Amino acid sequence: MRIAELQAQPNWVLSIVADDGRVGRFDVSPYLQYEAFEALRDHSEFAKVVNGGYFVEWDCGADLSADTIEARWEVFQVASFTNMVKVDGKFRGIERASLPLVTSPFCAQLQHGHAPYSPISLRASVRI
Repeated sequence: MRIAELQAQPNWVLSIVADDGRVGRFDVSPYLQYEAFEALRDHSEFAKVVNGGYFVEWDCGADLSADTIEARWEVFQVASFTNMVKVDGKFRGIERASLPLVTSPFCAQLQHGHAPYSPISLRASVRI
């Protein structure tokens, strides 16, 4: 998996868009117990995440491979990039999705615009 877009969210969650159109979230909080991730307990440091394509990294030296993320993330939307709207070089919304996946109550809420926060590529007006 290659990470196309990445954004830090509240509660140590990363919103991710993969290069194949999958959209999901990855919970970093289980990693905060490890020494390499200690600095990320400060949410302002966590928010400084950098997308390396095949990995994500922070200034403190902590990093996660795309393989690790792919093995443990929660995918809630599979979209075709041909159906995604690109603005200023970034995917900003889904015109229509090819394979909607509802994997949890959170995802169902998100698809209907009722989630507490919106990942970068899903906005309140998603049409599936």
